[in-house]
Amino acid sequence: MTRRAEPETPAERRARRSADRLERIAAAARAEDASARQLALATEARIARLQARAGSDTSPTKED
Repeated sequence: MTRRAEPETPAERRARRSADRLERIAAAARAEDASARQLALATEARIARLQARAGSDTSPTKED
């Protein structure tokens, strides 16, 4: 007998969907010959929007 996978929590579902969206954005950008810098900026902007929507006050730190 096969065992069913544990159901996703809402947070896990949101995280998976966000990761899927980021992958689609990156794939589209690569198809358009976007530079690595453009990909990084698009990803950074998407993360900032997701954090703002979630009310998160933490942001990725940049180490120069």
